[in-house]
Amino acid sequence: MNNEVVFHDLGPVHYRAGLRIQKLLEEDVQGANQQHLVVLEHNPVFTLGKNANRENLIWTDKFLDEKRIQVFETTRGGDITYHGPGQIVVYPILNLQQIGINLGNFVRGLEESMIRTTSQLGISAQQIKGDSGVWVRTDNKFSKLGAIGLHVSKWITTHGIAFNVSPNLDHYLGINACGFKDRGVASIASLLGDKAPPVSVVKKILISEICQQFGLNLHQPPAPTRSVSVIVFREITKKIEILMMKRVPEDGGWWQSVTGMLDPGESLTQAALREVFEETGLKGDLIDLNYQHTFVIPKERLGKPYLFNTEHCFALRVGAPEAKVVLSEFEHEVYEWASVDRAKDLTPWDGMRIVIDRLSDLLKD
Repeated sequence: MNNEVVFHDLGPVHYRAGLRIQKLLEEDVQGANQQHLVVLEHNPVFTLGKNANRENLIWTDKFLDEKRIQVFETTRGGDITYHGPGQIVVYPILNLQQIGINLGNFVRGLEESMIRTTSQLGISAQQIKGDSGVWVRTDNKFSKLGAIGLHVSKWITTHGIAFNVSPNLDHYLGINACGFKDRGVASIASLLGDKAPPVSVVKKILISEICQQFGLNLHQPPAPTRSVSVIVFREITKKIEILMMKRVPEDGGWWQSVTGMLDPGESLTQAALREVFEETGLKGDLIDLNYQHTFVIPKERLGKPYLFNTEHCFALRVGAPEAKVVLSEFEHEVYEWASVDRAKDLTPWDGMRIVIDRLSDLLKD
């Protein structure tokens, strides 16, 4: 048996980036290198399992766009479910043969880990025979507190569990969660109210219970590298225009605003201002969007299996809207000042679209 596992506590991760992370780590396990346990939070998404009934997605595409909730089809088991901030998602990327357990006992062990976590918080939860996950009794019906959806290939597991601490439960109104029309959804916050602990506390308990359940010995890898992204914008006749730049072909050829890595000893603010000036020649008022997310840099760009990077997001209002843009010729070939919708259409990155939405909401307030 091999119960040595690398533990990745990644914080906010956009769902599409989470799929890439799982794929790369699954390949790492297949190569008999390391096993992995990943914990994170996703942006608001509905995900459909491979046997999901699309009719369990209630909201229209237009309403989903208004709510800024994405929809993904996945390879995991189960029907439709929700992920979002305030929900702990755990992806065990493990070889079941190496940890010495069959799939049935693995599922029951994940359920037991969630039940023991709720017990430590003073909540009584249970399993329901034939229905995976963890349930509580609320208003004379069963409500799901923790969901399980796995994919297993050659004994290696991907996807995992979603445990509700304090997500926006109103988002569940958009689906028949897990395909049930006669059951509810609960969270630690909905059950305990003001006495509910924060996500960070619940996460420590849950990970500890998972390790005890399967005898896992966790190893912490080096911290992710750090970068900044800056949405450079100007205001013309009360409308926002975002500076979009196209990277040179040898560096991807995609459209983006400003991004860059922190230099040694540099603060986030210093890095953001420096990168804007180096890439555009512009100066202005820096706005901290109080948002960060983590993604994986794949081996094609590194020459090694993977590297995690955490990016902190800013915006910069150009004080002189007519100021000339001076591109760094080694990074970008052309630029344009784009509307919000066009900027979101140009970029291939979910992270940038989400940050543009955050900036738009901030400027409306």
